[in-house]
Amino acid sequence: MSTLKRLPSQYSLLDHIVFLYRRTNINSVKEFYSLLFTKAKIEDLEEHAGTISFAEIKHKYEKYCFLKHYPELNMLSEMYNAYLMKKGYHYEKKADNSTLVFQKIRFLNDKESIKAKSEYIDPDLSSLEAFLNRFCILTQFDQDSVSVDEFKARYCLVKC
Repeated sequence: MSTLKRLPSQYSLLDHIVFLYRRTNINSVKEFYSLLFTKAKIEDLEEHAGTISFAEIKHKYEKYCFLKHYPELNMLSEMYNAYLMKKGYHYEKKADNSTLVFQKIRFLNDKESIKAKSEYIDPDLSSLEAFLNRFCILTQFDQDSVSVDEFKARYCLVKC
């Protein structure tokens, strides 16, 4: 009789299946954009006119997906660009050759950094390899980037 009391509710399995189905079939980018961008009156546009950097949008999107347990999708795909254009927004790429960046890399956030501090670092690594292992993470996303100037500044702080 005591084992029956420990069993979960018969509806919990059904709830979990619905949760997994919804999570895999949701378009997280469109849902995120619908929350991020809202309609405004013309008089409000002058007060709040401007741009938002893609890095800031991506950071907010990553948090959103993490909190909602959604898979992250490529925000720069043509489908989402067309969706934004239909809503009246667009991406503006800066053809600025003066800003050099490393792509598919980002700095560790605070939580990841604490974990990296506790890991063993091989003393045979060069200082650059040790810095990359301790403070950076390689990603699969082109939009993850670190400016060369910021990378040099942080590397110099550690090395110097």
